Order: sequence, then structure tokens, then C-alpha cells
Amino acid sequence: MKNGKLSSLGIVKSKIDAPNTVSVRVNTCTVYWWVTEYFNSDGEIIRVTEQYIGMVCTNDDCADPNNAMLCPDGVGGSGGGTGGESESCCIVDPNVQISVTKGSESEWQCAGEGADPVSGNPTKSCIHKWSFQHNHLLWYSWDFISKTFADFEKISGDWYFKSAPTFQGVTTSGQLPACVSSTCTSTSANISLGTNRRSGTLLLTYTIETKVTCFSWSQPRYDVSTVEATLIPPA
Repeated sequence: MKNGKLSSLGIVKSKIDAPNTVSVRVNTCTVYWWVTEYFNSDGEIIRVTEQYIGMVCTNDDCADPNNAMLCPDGVGGSGGGTGGESESCCIVDPNVQISVTKGSESEWQCAGEGADPVSGNPTKSCIHKWSFQHNHLLWYSWDFISKTFADFEKISGDWYFKSAPTFQGVTTSGQLPACVSSTCTSTSANISLGTNRRSGTLLLTYTIETKVTCFSWSQPRYDVSTVEATLIPPA
């Protein structure tokens, strides 16, 4: 709504496609789209956009054990079945693609300052949080965030790393669809410091495991990526 009037409206629409050419056992497929209609101040449609959601197919021969991989659980089998019924799921396509973009800017979260017992210089400990991947599916979004711990010492008015930072792992922030599992596992995290200890580099290699959990027969998808962050001491 804008100024008390409808500005845009999003709805799910479907259409029947021709028989799937990938397998002759599948008879009919329905493609689902998220359609957004934009209106002017007079309520007239001025623009329409469509975003592909996914596809679900039905077949009429789920009683055939050779077709089991194409049929949802509870349909067909050696004793026969109803056939042509799709499993209830918030995502209609088990192979749906998640939109992935670069995450937000990184930030340091620091505790109060102390003092080095030898030099007397100010010190502080901080956690570096970095949203390295932003994920979007339908109207849901979530981020994978790396956490790195570091100690700093203030020398002549500037903050320096006291030692190499320590990588603490990956967390998830945001909301996923109830029927989608998306987890991130770090496989390696290499941290190096510049010779002057005024900057550092985090090279993170990670694996994303994604699965539409309401399709028990669907297989997880694994994506491996590497990202790099420059670590600059906080002010």
C-alpha cells in the first residue's frame, strides 16, 4: 500500500505444460510463477513481473515400481495406488534454485578496553561478523555469517592485531521456508596478517547443503565456494 492505495500485489499462478520430454512416464507438469502486479494512483496495472518458483509433475502409473523415483511417498506401489497426486509441500519443485548474492558489509563487535600488563597500551577483544552469502527464496531470506575472534593493541593512536585472529565458525541469520534445509559447513579458514599487523585476510572455503525436506526421495545438493575478506582493525 502507498498513500492508502494499492501499489503492488503478488500472487502465485500456475499453468499446465506439455508432457515432460525427460521421461515418458510423466504425463503432465504444472509450472508455478510468483506474479507481481504494479499499479498507478488510479488503480491501473502499469507493470507485471514474473519470478519462476518451480515445477511439479504428476503421472498416472505410480503403481509401476520402475516409476517410484518420479512419484511422491504414499502413491502407488506393488498393490496399486491413486496416482497423479503430488505431495503437499511449500516448495513445488525439489530442484528449486535459491537466489544467492553477496552478503552485507562486515563489522566488529568489541568489548570494553583494557590495558596490556607489560606495555600499558590499551587493548580490546572483538568478534568480526561477516555476512558472506545472502540467500533468497520466494519471500524468505537468510544469511550465512562467519565469526572471527581477535585481540588488538593500541600503539601511538592506532590499533594493531596482537596476534593472528581465530576463526570461530559459521552461523545462520534470517528465516528459511519450513520445508527447506540449508546448512553451511566451513571446510577451511585460513587467516594471515600483514607484516605491520594493521590488516589481515580471511580465506574461507565452505560447503552449502540444500534439501527440500518434504520430498523424502529428493537428494541434497552440495555447493562448494571460496570467499575472501580483508580484516581491518576497528577504530
